[in-house]
Amino acid sequence: MIWIHLGSSLANQSDAHPLTPEGVVQKFCQLDAEGKRLYSETWGSMLPLVTWIEEITAGETIKVIHLISGFTLGAPTIQDSIAKIPVEYQYLGSTDTLEFSEDKKQRRTIIFELIRQNGKWKIQKPVTAPHISWGAGIAYLKSLQKNKSYRKEQLDLIIQKI
Repeated sequence: MIWIHLGSSLANQSDAHPLTPEGVVQKFCQLDAEGKRLYSETWGSMLPLVTWIEEITAGETIKVIHLISGFTLGAPTIQDSIAKIPVEYQYLGSTDTLEFSEDKKQRRTIIFELIRQNGKWKIQKPVTAPHISWGAGIAYLKSLQKNKSYRKEQLDLIIQKI
């Protein structure tokens, strides 16, 4: 198992496409935790890691965001050109930008399925809601306050609960 704490960064890692399914999922989860899926300007950094070409969240109002304190990659199972990797997330809560729901630090596992395309591993499914760190969540909600000033008070309440 690989434990990833969200205090780490990909800044020192190469931008090269990861060679292994584990590397792809680790990079996807780290970029997701940093909030890259929340903005159309940064969504492109996810494209080399996934098979889908459109992000349901990029550039639009997010339906649900899961706030996490970290994630753990489990052991992969690989058969031919398909790999499955479980990722256990440590949930803090979630928000739909209208309310915040605390999860009391529950752990949940999502199994990512990858396929090998043109010699590179890519995540095929599932397309989940963003799983972001506490700091990325606060930053996102504050950006909404600037863009949607009429919701400032409501967003302040969510930020305080987080």
